[in-house]
Amino acid sequence: MGNQRVSGALLYAAIALLAIPFVVNPLLLIAGNFYVGNPERPGASLIGLDSLSIVSFNGVILSDKADPSYLVKLSYFPNAFTWSWPSAPTSPTSGILLSGPTSRLDPFALIETIPGSRDGLPDIPPDEYRCLQSHYYPPDLDMQCNNSFWTAVLRNRIFSFTITAAWLPLLLHISVAVMLLWLWACEWMIVKKKGWMRCQCPTFVQGLCPLPKGSAKDMELLGEHDWDRVRAWLYWTAVAYCFLPLLHGAIIGSLFVKALGYFDKDLPHGMSVDAKMGGGYLGLVAGSAAAAVVSAVFVTVRWYLGRPVKGWMAQQEAGGLNPAGGEAYEGYRGGEPYEGPRGGETDRLAQRH
Repeated sequence: MGNQRVSGALLYAAIALLAIPFVVNPLLLIAGNFYVGNPERPGASLIGLDSLSIVSFNGVILSDKADPSYLVKLSYFPNAFTWSWPSAPTSPTSGILLSGPTSRLDPFALIETIPGSRDGLPDIPPDEYRCLQSHYYPPDLDMQCNNSFWTAVLRNRIFSFTITAAWLPLLLHISVAVMLLWLWACEWMIVKKKGWMRCQCPTFVQGLCPLPKGSAKDMELLGEHDWDRVRAWLYWTAVAYCFLPLLHGAIIGSLFVKALGYFDKDLPHGMSVDAKMGGGYLGLVAGSAAAAVVSAVFVTVRWYLGRPVKGWMAQQEAGGLNPAGGEAYEGYRGGEPYEGPRGGETDRLAQRH
C-alpha cells in the first residue's frame, strides 16, 4: 500500500514537472518579437523579454565618455533579431530587424539596415556608414566611414558569419511542446483507452517499437508495471527533445560570440562589442531540460517500485494473493498474462510449503 501511494505521487509529480518545459519553450519563441512600454520614459518602447536572447552585443553609436563604449544593444533571439537604445535622444529607442523564421540569417546584413530604416535609427549621419555602399574591403578613400564600427561591419559582411537553417530554433522549440502534448495524450490513453496504445507498426519494424504488442483486449490485461515501462520510454524521449534546443543554442551562440570576437579585431585598440551568451535563455532552457530529467527519473523509480515480486510466498507476503479468495496477480510469464493460482489451488500450494 505504501508503494502504491509513493508510485501515485511520483506519477503526478512527473506529469506536473513537464509543465515547465511546455511553458518555457513557446515563451522563448515569442521573446524579441514584440514591444513593451518603457516605464521610465513614457512614449518610448523596449523589446519584450529582452533578457532571453541567445546572444547579445553592443555597437553602432559610440559614447562620449573618456573610456568609450557602444550604446546600442543588438540581440539575437531564437525567432528574432533586434536592437535597443533606451537612452536614445529621440524615438525610436528600439527596433525589430527580423521576426519569424528565415532560411538564412546574416547578422551583419541586418545590422546594415539600422541607419535610416523604418525600424532603425533615423538620425545617424550618412558619412558614418557610407562605406557600406562599397562592394569590397577596404573601401576607397572617398567611401570610408567615419565610424569604425561600420568599417568593421563592411569587412565582416564580405567575410561574413552566416547562420544557416535559421528556422531550426523555431522547429526545436515547437517540437518540445508537441512532444509533451503527445506524452500527456498517452497518459490519458493509458487510463482511458489502453487499446489505442498498442503497437500498430508494420511487422518488419515491430521489434523497434516500445509499445506493447497484441490486440486491444490484450492491452486491458496489462498491469501498471508494464505501462510504466512504456511511460519510461516516453518520458526519456521527452528529455531528449528538451535537450535539443539547449544543445543548438549553446553551439550557435558560442559560434556567434566567437565570430564577434574576430569583429573586435577590426575595431580601434581597446574597443569591443562585448559579445556574450544570453544567461536568461540558457538558464531557462537548461532548467526546463532539468525538469524533464527529474520527471523521467520519477517515472523510472515508479517502474522500479512496481516490479513484480518473484516467488509465490513473496507475493503472498506482499499482498499479491489472498489465500481465501485467490485474487489474481497481475504480471507476465513468457509474454502471456499470468493470473496466479486460483481458489482451491491456494491451499494445495500452501500444503507443499
